[in-house]
Amino acid sequence: MRGRWCLVGLIASLLVCTSGTAWALTAHRILTGPQDLLLPYQNTTYLGWTQNSTGGPRHYDAFARDLVTSARTRLNPGDTAGWMGGFDPGTNVAIYQQVNGHRSGLYFYDLDTDTRLKVPGVNTKGWERQPKISANFILFVRDPLRPGMSRLILFDRNSSISSVIASWDQSKATMWPGAVGDRYATWTVCGRECNAFYYDTLDDSTHKVRNRSGKPQYSPVIDENRSTLYFVRSGFGCGVNVTIRGQALGTGTSDAIADLPEGVDTDWSMSLTLNAVSGDMDLLFDRFRCAQGEGDIYALRSVDTA
Repeated sequence: MRGRWCLVGLIASLLVCTSGTAWALTAHRILTGPQDLLLPYQNTTYLGWTQNSTGGPRHYDAFARDLVTSARTRLNPGDTAGWMGGFDPGTNVAIYQQVNGHRSGLYFYDLDTDTRLKVPGVNTKGWERQPKISANFILFVRDPLRPGMSRLILFDRNSSISSVIASWDQSKATMWPGAVGDRYATWTVCGRECNAFYYDTLDDSTHKVRNRSGKPQYSPVIDENRSTLYFVRSGFGCGVNVTIRGQALGTGTSDAIADLPEGVDTDWSMSLTLNAVSGDMDLLFDRFRCAQGEGDIYALRSVDTA
């Protein structure tokens, strides 16, 4: 896994080896460059992601690119930093984290009208980061401005009610939102161990993804139509024995759907998108080369039919 995230907002393949995998899916490169590319999301019109630049490797911006014209739009203003969080379903409105000095908030960017709006009902004086969005919910982390408890917030877009579904002491662990759907929310917590979790809004229950091996497990995302959970399992250290895995939700047995070569890892979240051509679900992730400190955007095609 990447080891480059700091709590103020900076996040700190692929030749897929199919031997020993259950589904033997091939990863397809979507976007590459000398920059570090991460946090990919896609709808029917745009690809969204986050990247730094060769001249400013510690500064990240959020972008969206038209899938037809390849025209690129930076979501955050030039004097800020930004991290992509996904697209409001059925629209060309992106959600992202915007950092300006010592303030961090969540914003919408409407790519049809080129307008920017602070997300209503979620921003406070705390450090809001890493939003994820579905038709019903917005998922994000709220960090305190002083050392203390980080809280994973699930904002109900219908009732405008915010609920804390998990919290962790910053001095002992760090939390990354994974994904949110219309029923489930997922996240990763890394302290002495790294584990993936999901929350079921129907019965207000939290579940830890079974981890018999004790190895790091992270980047969970759920296909709610098929009740399938995808996540990453690795050894200890960046790019050590990394596999992308799938399992039926509620079971404790997962299968490797892709093995990453040594020295290659993923980020803290993956995303699912409906492929407009095939009609199948693609799994997007960033392919991170540990030694170079750079990532590219890749997809596993048709994970729902494999």
